[in-house]
Amino acid sequence: MKCHLKRQPCKRDEMRTKRLDGQHGLVGDDMKSLVRKWKRTGCMLQMDGWSNRRNKPHLNVMASSPIGTVFWKSVCMEGKDKESAAYFKLLDGVIGVLMERVCSKAGKMVEAKYPGIFNAGCTAHALDLALEDMYKRLGWLRDVIDKGNQVGKFVTNINKVLAMFN
Repeated sequence: MKCHLKRQPCKRDEMRTKRLDGQHGLVGDDMKSLVRKWKRTGCMLQMDGWSNRRNKPHLNVMASSPIGTVFWKSVCMEGKDKESAAYFKLLDGVIGVLMERVCSKAGKMVEAKYPGIFNAGCTAHALDLALEDMYKRLGWLRDVIDKGNQVGKFVTNINKVLAMFN
């Protein structure tokens, strides 16, 4: 094949060794420069729990700063304590903490140990809980939401209707 050397396809073995190692090194360098900037700007950890296909609990940790947000790490929580003390171990030494429910206790523990660190509750989670309460208590709102859900299901399930919007 006649093309520039960088544009030539590589073999599978080269892709999974040399090129992957090279990309890993570039990402590592970017992360190191980002962490150095956090000393000046600070950062905030965002934690999100989820379960994989095998129903194993995981905890994703993202770090946000004025520079941007990056995936920091994922921790498998299977067989581990899911109380505030376990989350505190993960968060020890962080600049800011954004958490919900059980994690808020861990945030308070971090605040107590480090006076310059703050805990911010999750606004999206609070709004979700408020809307769920309003749905349960306000009959007229329940009717409106149920009708809206029926329209949404109709549009997404009937191909002719869906085609009108594409």
